[in-house]
Formats: sequence, structure tokens, C-alpha cells
Amino acid sequence: MNRNAALRTVVRRRAKVDASDRLKLAGALLGTDDLATCAQRALDWLGRSAGVARGLCLVGSPDTPTVLEPIATLGVRGPRVQSFTLDLEAQDDPLVAASIGLGASVLGQNGRPAPRTPLESGRFIAAPLHARQTLEEYPVGLLLVAPGDPDVEAEAKWVAGLLGPRLTALRAAQRRLEGERRILRERTLLYNIINAVSDPILLTDTEGRITVANARAEALL
Repeated sequence: MNRNAALRTVVRRRAKVDASDRLKLAGALLGTDDLATCAQRALDWLGRSAGVARGLCLVGSPDTPTVLEPIATLGVRGPRVQSFTLDLEAQDDPLVAASIGLGASVLGQNGRPAPRTPLESGRFIAAPLHARQTLEEYPVGLLLVAPGDPDVEAEAKWVAGLLGPRLTALRAAQRRLEGERRILRERTLLYNIINAVSDPILLTDTEGRITVANARAEALL
């Protein structure tokens, strides 16, 4: 394919992505509270609207935010996907270097080999997923897509700008919910212990307000 033909292909692909398509994606991302579903919708949109053939979205869990794992895929599957992880503290990993910054990176160009990933592509795009358009210590995740064409790079960066803040918000909500559940479990355990005691038990704060009372104490109040 000569240069003019390649440019015409880029123009045709870009022409498909109009404002209504972008608005639909934004609505789709806001329409779910599940991280995996949100990431899958973003990858599916890139496949339909930007010509992405293969994609992978890596996100860290609330407990291990520096270890990214696949939560959504496009055109790839199997054991390699399930076992693939990225340790953001492995400074010598090219994918970790790609996660630093706000822009998308094209890996596997200028004669340099691309890192091994489930994409099985000699050239692909890595777009970090940040909470907002500012640098943070660690991104919430990393978006990997192929092929590594200039038009795909632009769309991947745009999608990452939407997906990063949304995934960050969802993970924060997930962390809050898990914290509330942990507090409820601990409080339930505490009440089970003090209610097993036949004597009344009262716990107060520094101002004398009752914070915890067992059933025996409540019966006397």
C-alpha cells in the first residue's frame, strides 16, 4: 500500500468516529458500576469504531494496585491472558515505562522488539489509565491495543482519557464498599462476643456517650 492509499484508509477510519459514537461510549461507561464491564465496553467500542483487532485492559486490584491483571479482552483469550500480569514496580519492563506519562506509546517500532504480551503483536499501543489528566504515582491500569496505527493510537488515547477516571472512581467505590463490609463484620463479631456475656457491658466515648452496649445493658437502660 502506497502512502496516499494509507492516508485514505486513515481518513475513512477516522470519519467513522463521529460525535454521536463518542457520546454513546461515554454513556456506556457511566451506565455500569462494574469494572470489567466498563473496560469491556471500551474495548468493544475501539473494535467497532477504531479498527482495533486485539486489545487488553489491565487493572490493579484494591489490595494490590501495583500489580495489573487483565479484566477485559478483545480478540485474545486463553491461558496466556489469564496468567498475564504487570508489576508496576518492575522498572526494567518496557510496559512499565509506557505506563509513565499521559500519552499513548507505540511499542515495537524503529527496529525495537515489542514486549511479549497476549496480543502476540510485533507492534502495539499502550495507553496508561489515570484518574485524570495529571500524573500520579501509579496508573489505575493500562490499555493495550493492536494494530499500532496512528489513527488507532489517537483513539486509544482518547478512550484512555475516559476510561481511566471512570475505572478509578469505580475502584474507589469498590474499596469503600469493602471497607464498610469489613466494619460490619467486625462490629457483628464484637456484638456476638459481648452478647455472650451475662453481665451488662457499656462502652462510651470521651464525652460519655454510649457507643456500644450488649443486650443485657440495653435491657437495663
